Amino acid sequence: MNYTDPKKWIAFDVETSGLLDEHALQPWAESSWLTSFATAKVSAGVIKTSVFPLDSSAAKAEDFEKHLSLALDEFIEDALKPDTVVVGWNVAFDAAWLIKYGYRKEVMKINWLDGMNLWKHCVRVPESTLTKAKRKSFGLKAAVGEFLPEFAGYDDGVSFHDMDDEAITARLKYNKLDAGLTLRLTSKMMSRLKENGAERQLRSALVEAKSIPLVADQYITGIATDMEALKTLGADVDRQRQILEDELGALGALPAVLSSPSQLQELLFDVWGLPVIKVTDKGNRSTDKSVLYELSFVDERVDKIKRYRELKGLKVKFVDNIIASCVYNDDGRSHPTAIINSTYTGRMTYSSSIGKGKAKAQTGFALHQMKRAAIYRRTICAPEGYSLVEWDAASQEYRWVAIESNDATMLSMCELGADPHSFMASEMTDLTYEEMREAYQSGADGAYEQRMAGKVANLSCQYRIGPKSLLSTARVQYGLDWDINKSTSVHAAYHNTYQGVKAYWNRKIRAAQELGYAETIAGRRVQLSGDWGGADTKWRLESTAINFPIQGIASDQKYLALAALKPLLTKYGGRFYFELHDGIFAIWPTKVAEKAAIEGQKILNNLPYARIWGFHPPIPLPWDAMIGPNWGDLEGVGQ
Repeated sequence: MNYTDPKKWIAFDVETSGLLDEHALQPWAESSWLTSFATAKVSAGVIKTSVFPLDSSAAKAEDFEKHLSLALDEFIEDALKPDTVVVGWNVAFDAAWLIKYGYRKEVMKINWLDGMNLWKHCVRVPESTLTKAKRKSFGLKAAVGEFLPEFAGYDDGVSFHDMDDEAITARLKYNKLDAGLTLRLTSKMMSRLKENGAERQLRSALVEAKSIPLVADQYITGIATDMEALKTLGADVDRQRQILEDELGALGALPAVLSSPSQLQELLFDVWGLPVIKVTDKGNRSTDKSVLYELSFVDERVDKIKRYRELKGLKVKFVDNIIASCVYNDDGRSHPTAIINSTYTGRMTYSSSIGKGKAKAQTGFALHQMKRAAIYRRTICAPEGYSLVEWDAASQEYRWVAIESNDATMLSMCELGADPHSFMASEMTDLTYEEMREAYQSGADGAYEQRMAGKVANLSCQYRIGPKSLLSTARVQYGLDWDINKSTSVHAAYHNTYQGVKAYWNRKIRAAQELGYAETIAGRRVQLSGDWGGADTKWRLESTAINFPIQGIASDQKYLALAALKPLLTKYGGRFYFELHDGIFAIWPTKVAEKAAIEGQKILNNLPYARIWGFHPPIPLPWDAMIGPNWGDLEGVGQ
């Protein structure tokens, strides 16, 4: 399939009733409908556009879907031709409307391409490293302003709050224009990638495109929630928070003080006399999360503040947001919006809301804010009659570090299928690996903490952090009561054990300096052409050169996995649910869920790395399969 020839493309863009009612913007909403769709093709060297109005008066009539089907017949027929590619701008949204109206099977078969995503690949920089290059928008309007000056004055935000003849005419004009602009811009992005000699990066983008119909499907499916469990959790969080609020109030830490950075500074450092850990860019004494974690280990009062803030965040960002989204959405589910290639490392992220200011509405929740404890994850469940399936890439980043560094010890552990965290723990104790593993599995005293130290080392030291940063990570992210001596010894043990890691760092830094970018095995790139001479900037550029090949290839692997799973996700009545960290989640009717989970595991354990990437992994890259009624009660199946 040739994705790179614009003569084989059909641009596709929809207009929806969302311009009349924000709630109706969502393709899953019963109150929403399509008002028109437009296409654009290259014919005899010229872009020709067509727009198809859909009678809004028929939106709630019995014959609307029939009317829509007749209008879409020609487009669907063309789109399904083997040599046709359908392009769009944030096209998963457009594809979701086709699924809404019964074209799910067809959407899964269409070859999709997203011009917006190609643009991301053209200009991607690490925002934390090159802040001035951070791009706030990859929207169509922004792209038009940068690449098509002849269309100056274009505005993709035109809103029509009624459906009189004049408004309808203007709306159709913009729909038709959007399709033509999408075709032009996508062609420009494709050309730019080719001109930059980024064929492998283009290949990475084309693999990502395979997940477009899955994301579109997830728009419609949403995520079911155990509302009773969630409300019980929320009430428990409120009780705990109230107890802490009363205790803190007696100590002078009233809610008003806790919510005011200046008042909290005064309380901690002037009244309580605690040491200043760090200062902000403006010279203020910091009271951020990392500072509170540091101070919580030396003062019980700060530990109460830390826990109070955690509970408040959990209630607002998780419990309240999910409840609000389920109430807002007329299907009673949460609908977090997936964004492909959202970060410079390629990760998929989820938007939790639509609109701004007073018009802002909660439609979902930020999945990355989910707590790992089972009590929280049990609230995210499969719909009635379905089971939740997760495939998890076991020790994913550890294995990619082993491959990139070619460290003999790491590679050996992966080849043997050993538990890397127990092994690392054994290197820091007098126990052999077998003894450490047995102690952990049997629940022996201290074994959990020892393995946790090994886990922190494996997941942190690979990214070139020093003992001080390792200490902060251990405390803030894992809640471990370490001191600087402990973190120093763990840091030394890691590098004594894996001596190939530092050599890998040096290779990647030299390559990034020479090329001006870092690259994954699969070809994903991030631009690193900043000031390598400045001390602060140099450190950030070097760190990105080291970190990106690992974090980026993890994203590449995830998209390759989604592409390979796509046929299965249309089989047995399955639906893509979401993806997060090392896991891919889907739902199936309970009676076939285990069968689907095992089939998926076999697919993932035989991903076509060599055929797609031109690279054959020297070690196994296994996936675990789990199944259960909810996220917190998953049990292993399969191999």
